[in-house]
Amino acid sequence: MEVTDSDLYPLALRLLAETEHLRSLIFALIGSDERAFEIPSVGVPRLQPAELGFIRMVSWLFVLYFETARVSVKFLTGKISVYGADRTTELSGHSRVVRCLRTSLQHHLELKSPDDAETRELCFEWFKKNCGTAVPDADGHWKGCLIAIIQQAVAFVSVLAGVARNIEKDDSRELICSQWRSRVNRYRTPLDCERLVSQIAGDMGRDHLDAGLLTKRNHQKWMSALELISSEAEIDQALRRLVETTLLTETISVLPLSGDDIMAEFGISPGKRVGDLLKIARKLYDEKPSARDELLSQLAEFARR
Repeated sequence: MEVTDSDLYPLALRLLAETEHLRSLIFALIGSDERAFEIPSVGVPRLQPAELGFIRMVSWLFVLYFETARVSVKFLTGKISVYGADRTTELSGHSRVVRCLRTSLQHHLELKSPDDAETRELCFEWFKKNCGTAVPDADGHWKGCLIAIIQQAVAFVSVLAGVARNIEKDDSRELICSQWRSRVNRYRTPLDCERLVSQIAGDMGRDHLDAGLLTKRNHQKWMSALELISSEAEIDQALRRLVETTLLTETISVLPLSGDDIMAEFGISPGKRVGDLLKIARKLYDEKPSARDELLSQLAEFARR
């Protein structure tokens, strides 16, 4: 059935209704924990013009699948094949398509990166199938993409709801829900981890560390490791150990000053003397991490010699 402009918002509202329905099913099965399923705080994205509407919708779906409802979406997706809920197998890969589209639309893709090449090819294939060209550039192309991504999202969320219904009727329901609830309880959001990284970095004298960047690089790895911890009571301590290990093995303590700072502060010309003072600064900082101005103050004694 052809979908027209006037059908776009009703279609988007249907997606929201299906999402609310899935959320209710999840809460009935494992309890009302926001970590189990939270709908993005941003409402239904504006859908016009079509290109911008498509980008907004992909972003909204990415937040839903990989941030606010990440644990439950991943858990239920893993059960799709168990209950034969996706006979075409196309919908099982829908969340991956959303991830790749979001990456392609909002990030730079390296031409020589195998992962980026795979992302680009998947997007080309999806665009070609859903709007007739691998490189959409006309309003009609984007309208076709927008309609397709919403329809596929409605179908995907509906399949997840079907899986939840199957779990509800399963003789092993209590065991399945216990495993599901355990994953939810073990999950920590990127913001939770970023706060912990900042605290630990401060404890270790690495206040200048970019906690957000370190969390972004390692969050998924940390969450996978937490799934293997036997006791839920030890999750926070286990996460702290994971973060500390990452800080010790993957980062170096960066000096809060440079050779330019030394030359400007002490009126020294470029040369060996600058290098010698940087080495002294490195030793002083390793012994007692301090901010830039304090380190320059400690270095002043050596600069006068």
